[in-house]
Amino acid sequence: PIMYNGKAIASINFGSRKYEKIPYTSQSLLLSIAAQLGGTISRIKTVTQLRETKKNLQTLFDTINDFVFIFDFDGNIIYVNPEVTKKLGYSIKEILNKRIFDLHKQENWEEIRKTFIEVFENGSSSCSYPIITVNNEEVPVESIVTRGRWNEQDVAFAVCRDITERLKAQEAIRKSEEKYR
Repeated sequence: PIMYNGKAIASINFGSRKYEKIPYTSQSLLLSIAAQLGGTISRIKTVTQLRETKKNLQTLFDTINDFVFIFDFDGNIIYVNPEVTKKLGYSIKEILNKRIFDLHKQENWEEIRKTFIEVFENGSSSCSYPIITVNNEEVPVESIVTRGRWNEQDVAFAVCRDITERLKAQEAIRKSEEKYR
């Protein structure tokens, strides 16, 4: 058997027309090969599982309808999901040359800075500041920002939900209620 961590993960079967019993030196060599194969097979399985996990996470990241930003604690945007470029109109090159502050009105920068401090100190925070598109339009969002690690770097992960439709619906309800008072 080919063993790894005390478990049989495969087997090698040999037969001989010449020998009724495999010589001891051959048995030792085969056991050594089996031991090496066990570690190799296990590493291959681990690499395959890591690739599959990475693929699954990338698919999730690429298909989520929310804006996902990853930025360092200086505010430099490191990575975004496709929804950011699709809905905000920036190219990937443009967005990766921006700071998170560049996507917000200057009047909100101090509050955003306070959110950074809260994330750094407490691990997470939430906020609601509109994001500015490439055409200088505002997209109202609710954001959850969490501290984490990305490529061995301390970062913040921001998941921002576009609440435009919710706000329109709330406004329609408000107008309807006013109309029937």
